[in-house]
Amino acid sequence: YFDTDKTGKVESVPAHEWGCCFLWLNLRRICPALNKAIDPTEVYEILLTHDLGETHQGDVSRFQQLNGQGEGKQLTEREAIDLMTLKSKSNTRSSILSWFDEFEKKPQEMEKIEILVAKFVDSLQGDHFALTFGHDLAQYSEPISKIVNKHTVPYARRLMEVLGKKGLTDAREDVGQIFNHHIAKILETGIKLDTTDYPGW
Repeated sequence: YFDTDKTGKVESVPAHEWGCCFLWLNLRRICPALNKAIDPTEVYEILLTHDLGETHQGDVSRFQQLNGQGEGKQLTEREAIDLMTLKSKSNTRSSILSWFDEFEKKPQEMEKIEILVAKFVDSLQGDHFALTFGHDLAQYSEPISKIVNKHTVPYARRLMEVLGKKGLTDAREDVGQIFNHHIAKILETGIKLDTTDYPGW
């Protein structure tokens, strides 16, 4: 659904990371309860470094991953980060590596709210880029639905679960409203999603 010959739009790794940071700049103001419940600066730092390994190794898009590409991606990226941070201060290096390891966990293994928020923002930004620069999206409902169901939905659900367990109900409501708005915008394009198991739907 991206025809680069026509649109010329291919998102670089730095552009994606910048886009994530800018999205969080806006979301933390739209979601005051969520912003108050976490360390917002740490979310910026996670977003700024979460794809650092891809700047060295190159990205494998979610669409490519659906087609079986990117095997060993996590290990390769971690090795690249390990190499790239060799001359960083030890506490900076350990933080970046720790964030990466947490960021790559499966949804149900995640507990740290800042990582979950960053993962949620990462998913939203990736979807937003596709909605903004993709075309004829409705005819690609099947792969897009798989991407949304594999990335956006489970991390949104897990973030809301953890916020609920910690009694942060207002922050949970913030996330729910953003998630619902996001899914509604996807549906407006004609993309077909089965929302039966979506939180709040």
